[in-house]
Amino acid sequence: MTSFPSKLLEPKVNKDNKMTIPFNARLGFAPVHTAPRGDVLVVIFLRGAADALNMVVPPGDVVYYTLRLTLTVADFHLGGKGTNAAIRAATELQKVLAQMYAPTAPHALAQQGAQSLDVLQLLNKLDPSRKDTSLPYPQTDFGESLRQVGLLVKAEVGLEVAALDLGGWDTHFAQGSSVGWMANLLRELADGLAALYADVIDSGNRVSVVVMSEFGRRAHENGSLGTDHGHGGAMLLLGSQVRGKRVHGTWPGLQAEQLIGPGDLAVTTDYRDVLAELCIKQLNNPKWQQIFPGYTATFRDVFALK
Repeated sequence: MTSFPSKLLEPKVNKDNKMTIPFNARLGFAPVHTAPRGDVLVVIFLRGAADALNMVVPPGDVVYYTLRLTLTVADFHLGGKGTNAAIRAATELQKVLAQMYAPTAPHALAQQGAQSLDVLQLLNKLDPSRKDTSLPYPQTDFGESLRQVGLLVKAEVGLEVAALDLGGWDTHFAQGSSVGWMANLLRELADGLAALYADVIDSGNRVSVVVMSEFGRRAHENGSLGTDHGHGGAMLLLGSQVRGKRVHGTWPGLQAEQLIGPGDLAVTTDYRDVLAELCIKQLNNPKWQQIFPGYTATFRDVFALK
C-alpha cells in the first residue's frame, strides 16, 4: 500500500493572504494497477478524549443524572481552487520526488517512488473544487476533508485507507449538555457522517467508517462544569455491513463499586476486538495478528458476514 500525505489536493489562501490546506486526511492507496481488496476504511479520530457518556447517554441509569447535575443530556435518543502559488509549489514537489526516485535509486525505493508519483498524477486529474451542493457536508475543515475523501472513493483511484482528525474534545471546562461546546462538536461529527453516508455508502460504495478517541472521561463532572480524563470510551461504526441501530457491548454501570480508579467508566470491549473483526470481514485482511501482535481477539459480531 502506498501512503501519501494528502495535503497537496486543495491549498487555498485565507483573508490574511496565508496559504492554508483544509484537507487533513492521511491516505493510503493500493499498489498501482491493483484494486483494493476490501472496503475503503475511513478512520475519524476525535482528538482530546471524547466524553462517551454524553455521546451515547445511558438513559436507564439514574446514577448518570446524579453524577452530572449540569452536563446531563436529557433529550438523548438513538434513532476552492488552488492558487497559482500553490499549483507551482505542488509542481515543484513532484519534480523533487521524481529526482529522488529516479531509476538510478535502489530498486525498492524507486518502485515505491514510482507508485507515489502515479498516485499524484491520478489525484491531479480530480477537481475538488466541483462541489455537489445537494450533499450537506459541514462548512468546516473537517467537512471539507470528508467531502474530498468521498470524491476519492467515487473516483476509484485505489484509495484503501483515509484517516482524519476532529479536534477539540478535551472538555475540562464548560463542556455543555444539549447545547454548548461538546454539542457543537457532536453536531459537526453527525452532519459529516450523514453527508458521507449519503454521498458514498448509501449508493453502494464499499466503505467502512470507524470513529474513535484516545480514551473516555470521568463519570462525574468537575468543578469547572466539564469532565476530566477517564478510562472507558466509545467507538462508532458506520457501513453497509455494520449491525447498526444498536449499542454493542456490556454496560458496566455507574455505581461507585462499578467504576474503576478515581471514578472512571470500566472498559468492557477492547478496541482491538472490533478492528480485528473489521480487518477480516470488511477489509479481507486475515493478518490482523500482525497488526496486534500477541493479542487474542474476541470477535463481537458487529459486522454481518458478506
